[in-house]
Amino acid sequence: MHSKVVTTGCLIAAAVILANEMTNVLGIEDPRDEAGYYDKLRREKWQTIRRVGNVDVVEDDSGRTLGLCHLVNLNAFTDSEGAIRPVEYDHSASALLAMHHFNTGDGSIVPAFDGINQRCDVRFTTEVIDTGSSEFTSLRRLADVVARKDSKEAAVIRPCAILGNSLSASSILTAPLSSVQGLPQLSWFSSSSDLNDRRVNSHFARVILSTDVVSQLGVRYLVDVVGYTHCAVIYLNDNFGNSHLRSFVDAAVQSNLTVESVPFPPRPSQEDLRIAIESIAATQIRCVFAIVTVADHEKILEEAFRQNIVGPDYFWLMSNNRLWVSGDTYERGSALDLAVQGVGQFHHPVLDNEDFLREIWDGLDDDTLDYFTSILPETDEFSINQTKVRPFAYDTIATIGLAACNITNGADFFDGDELAEKIIGNTSFRGSSGPVVINPATGTRFVNSVTFGIEFVTRNEELSSDDTSVLEAVLSTVFKPNEDGTGSDRKST
Repeated sequence: MHSKVVTTGCLIAAAVILANEMTNVLGIEDPRDEAGYYDKLRREKWQTIRRVGNVDVVEDDSGRTLGLCHLVNLNAFTDSEGAIRPVEYDHSASALLAMHHFNTGDGSIVPAFDGINQRCDVRFTTEVIDTGSSEFTSLRRLADVVARKDSKEAAVIRPCAILGNSLSASSILTAPLSSVQGLPQLSWFSSSSDLNDRRVNSHFARVILSTDVVSQLGVRYLVDVVGYTHCAVIYLNDNFGNSHLRSFVDAAVQSNLTVESVPFPPRPSQEDLRIAIESIAATQIRCVFAIVTVADHEKILEEAFRQNIVGPDYFWLMSNNRLWVSGDTYERGSALDLAVQGVGQFHHPVLDNEDFLREIWDGLDDDTLDYFTSILPETDEFSINQTKVRPFAYDTIATIGLAACNITNGADFFDGDELAEKIIGNTSFRGSSGPVVINPATGTRFVNSVTFGIEFVTRNEELSSDDTSVLEAVLSTVFKPNEDGTGSDRKST
């Protein structure tokens, strides 16, 4: 156990509490409520910071002793060709919102955050590192991070925990290294069921569900709701795609669904996609389950359109969560506009009031948004004002923060082993995505804590014009959680 620094003297502690209360009563703006305050504090007092376990101990401007937990965001902000991935900007901006709420005790989204800055001595700082959607780069950047040592340079900050990676294939490589180094690693995007193996991923956790669950629900929907007996599966031939396919085939066997599978390689060429879609067409099966990534889904549908296997005579269900959202646009009459009409996709979590998160984001002041922008990789192609708040990213930060505060409540600061143990073995709270409970056996969220939906993409004619097609994602079927987590408690909307 590591001992945290304790400010001596009850009078000093009482004075700090009294000062905080007077600030609140008098309505004086507290600089500690500003986004970026703790990054600034770290820069200004870096010479006095002491490393205790996985946190950096420092006194704030009021004399309060705090432990700064530095989260290194190691994710794919660009694809292999250098184009930005807006979905990762959304997730990371949502994570920044959660860090800000945690640091300031704002319980507007997660009730357990309310006043937590008064009860808990942990605060977050962060940095982001773009992996360029490369497994090798992900591993190398993580190796650089874990090699950081105590330094007299202000810019050298040792990590408290790792956020990432966006891609399962990268997390498969980085999670064991994080675990060996005693660093908790949490992902809001990697869903491969292979990451459930805690023998090699002892410090890895996630508040999303694994590919096993998505596959089970996909099969259940295709068989019980739509009534198919045969389905073709086009899948990415990497760790994510193969683990997803295995899960889908296992579920299909249980439901007497005959499966024909067709792979395509990572970073596929147009010729690769032409061959794969040609093979799908050759099966003459009208049901297609697509295990794809954000980088490939549009290219696959465009090729399917060229080969005339999308449209009213075919049923496509994408394995991904919300590839399209209402308000997305395409050029009217383009291949993508026509191909996407009627395509199904998963929607999880289904929330009672999804506009609430948007309202919270819209209420942020310009200084806070400017701070968020300064943390994210610089680009002209993403506007912080248009961020789509991602509940799983927000709840990932909440998971770390609540675990850290549970350890430090009247006790010592923590090392990485203690933090990982608390995250994986004792996480249970009401999050933005619903009740968040992690399975200690897998480090993955329990399957019966998320509401799933199936929605279909269509054109919103009222909002569309002669030149632009405005898409609408229409929720069709909702799978409510039940005891076995299969979502069999189903209702149509």
